[in-house]
Amino acid sequence: MRLGRTVVSSLFSLSCAARSFAAIAALPRAAPASSRPNLPGISRAAAAASLGTCSLHVAMMSSSLAASSIGARGSPSSSATIRGHRGVQCCRPVAVAATASAKRRTLGTPPTSAIAAAAPGAPNSGYPSRPRFRTGLVTSRALATDATADAGSPASSSDGIAAASSQWLSSELTWPARDQTCGTLRDSDVGKTVTLCGWVNKQRDMGGIVFADVRDHTGFVQIVSDADTPKACTDALAAMRAEWVVCIEGRVKTRKDSNDKIPTGMVEVAADKVTILNTVAKSLPFSISGAPEGEDDELREEVRLKHRVLDLRRPQMVRNLRLRAKTIRALRAVLEDSYDFLEVETPVLTRSTPEGARDYLVPSRLQPGACYALPQSPQLFKQMLMVAGADRYYQVARCFRDEDLRADRQPEFTQLDIEMSFTDMDGILSLGEDLMCAAFKQGVEVDLPRPFKRMTYAEAMSKYGCDKPDVRYGLEMAELTEVIKGTEFKLFAGAIEAGGTVKAIAVPEGSRISNTRLKPKGDVFNEAVAAGA
Repeated sequence: MRLGRTVVSSLFSLSCAARSFAAIAALPRAAPASSRPNLPGISRAAAAASLGTCSLHVAMMSSSLAASSIGARGSPSSSATIRGHRGVQCCRPVAVAATASAKRRTLGTPPTSAIAAAAPGAPNSGYPSRPRFRTGLVTSRALATDATADAGSPASSSDGIAAASSQWLSSELTWPARDQTCGTLRDSDVGKTVTLCGWVNKQRDMGGIVFADVRDHTGFVQIVSDADTPKACTDALAAMRAEWVVCIEGRVKTRKDSNDKIPTGMVEVAADKVTILNTVAKSLPFSISGAPEGEDDELREEVRLKHRVLDLRRPQMVRNLRLRAKTIRALRAVLEDSYDFLEVETPVLTRSTPEGARDYLVPSRLQPGACYALPQSPQLFKQMLMVAGADRYYQVARCFRDEDLRADRQPEFTQLDIEMSFTDMDGILSLGEDLMCAAFKQGVEVDLPRPFKRMTYAEAMSKYGCDKPDVRYGLEMAELTEVIKGTEFKLFAGAIEAGGTVKAIAVPEGSRISNTRLKPKGDVFNEAVAAGA
């Protein structure tokens, strides 16, 4: 027992080192349901299963020991205690310390201290027999419905959202674990028994046969009730609504009516066990499963940012995050495997250096009146590395510039920062070509034609009047100086007399574009501005 307490205390002390844990304070059993906030589709069980929004440190102990720690409700400085208890079932989850993160703060979770949750009803645990929790992140609750469940369990499809929440949720803490992701099931998996965890994308009750699409970060798969599905499972499927968090155990079958538009369209999962981890207690502010192409753009940014957790579940946002990750992974592979670059992380709190924009300043507590500056780029540090002999450096660097928003400018951004020693122009251009080809291939599966067309600065300025021309349109400038020499048009004549040149662009069917459309507030002018002109 003493050793068990020591182990639990050590685990708890390590988890508390950051001193930024969230607290879960127990409410009395008689607390009304309205005092237990329920966020759409967010559950502690989902978090514990890596479906949630906080990082967890879980200690699993033997049947002879469980740990419990309850701090003062909402108190930022509340202390925690560890007590050992006997008679707890083997492998019951013992201690959970949830580290508060920026996402949890977005959900409105107060910045409180730590708590470890003991098994409900354990002796001297401080919990009532059916504990209720008060926190910004709803406790995981599960009700497993399988062949041994009550066959007469009533369906709640018509009872309303609030009634469904109370019926299908249990007070017992669970830590569900999946053995397969939803979007990776294929024909080769037919006949397997799998456990899936995710969010309900859509649900369809066909009267006796219920379908539900369950989604995770890899995609979604269709769940169905068949002749071998227990009635309690069918009732649970019928009660499901969009964004409920569920755990499904079932058999992978070949789909009768295949759907070749989705990767999992050839298979479906017949449910044998349904665990509802969390429900949605209110209407969603917008559709998560996705609107027709282009309609997602109509969502107001204020609404998306207010409900950022829900926004990040949308397929388009998931694709954006995965695209960024795949692209950076491809860039790293080229730099490290093909060119032997060294990744170095440079400081963020540094001294101010004269660059193109104003610095963001961070006051120093230890040196009143002095400030750190957030770097506009790692310029000084990478030059130091080159002089020090690092030879080839790169960094996926965060940069900060206090300037007004423009088409290609924002206060905070990420750039791939590279510095090389003992190389020439061709070496730099070849590296850039390899990086771009790898990014497009791994990111969007596009093979860029090689070698890239190269042009000198003089050629770019002569043909396009810009050192970063968009060559897709082919509107090159033609010089007319010799043709119109001696003209009486003062604008051209003055430029030629001063030693300048006169150039023009041949616009196909340009006679159809009126001067009004080219002037400010004209549609051509506005389109050019929107494109970054």
